Formats: sequence, structure tokens, C-alpha cells
Amino acid sequence: MSLADLASYLSTMFETFLSKADGQLTSTQTEDLTALLEEFGDVFSDVPGRTTLGVHHIELKPDTKPIRCAPYRLNQEKAKVLKDELDNLLDQGIVEESTSPWASLIVMVPKADGTLRLCTEFRKVNNCTVPDLFLCHVLKTSLTVLGRLSN
Repeated sequence: MSLADLASYLSTMFETFLSKADGQLTSTQTEDLTALLEEFGDVFSDVPGRTTLGVHHIELKPDTKPIRCAPYRLNQEKAKVLKDELDNLLDQGIVEESTSPWASLIVMVPKADGTLRLCTEFRKVNNCTVPDLFLCHVLKTSLTVLGRLSN
């Protein structure tokens, strides 16, 4: 993305965000929000990314064997969309080729605008994982606190 494209994108994003907040913020709050968004504008992007700052571990139920699902057949149009999307994700370093014994289904889901969204079907994998109850508790607590702050 060029610098001009980035500036245009950030400008549009700021305007959209501020218009949604219009009438809900005082002029001082709007100025503070604008300054904050401009100060941290480098963290916003319309291009997805990844981080190496954290490590994620999925705990499996005892005696779980790898789940490998055969891919669905796709018509030519969906196969091209899938190939293009996977090539794009590979180029951006978001996904990588794998020889893992685990494989979940890819499903092409239509968006409201008629284009297709690439989704991954993890229900079979989710059924053999141990839930992370700590994470759920932290999220629930955070949402409760945020709810109190908004009142």
C-alpha cells in the first residue's frame, strides 16, 4: 500500500468512526479521540497481519487422534477464488504450507455483496479440545466491567 493510499484509508476510517460517535461525544472528547487515532494510526491497516508476540497452545482431550477431513469439491469459480485467496494469504505470510496430519474443511460462504468469504470448519477439532475456562472468565469479567463503565 502506498503512503497516499494509507493516508486516504486512515482519513476515511477516522471520518467513519467519528461520524458514528457524532452526538455521543463532546467536542473535547472528539478532539481527544481524533488526536489518539492520529497518534496511533500506524496500528490500523486494511491488510490483515499476524503477530509473533504470543504463543497459543490448544490442549487436546486424552487419546485424541488427528482429524483429517477430505476437502469439498468446488466448482471452477469457487476454486479460483480459493486459489487466489490462499495465494494472497501465503504472500502476506499469514498462512504457510503444512504437512500436518490435521486438516479441516474450507468452506466458501457468500457475503452480502455477492463475493465469497473463505472460512474454516473447525467444529470437529473443537469437539476434541479442552475448553480454556480461564480465558472465558477473563473475557466475561472484562465485558462486565466495560458494561458498567458505559452506564
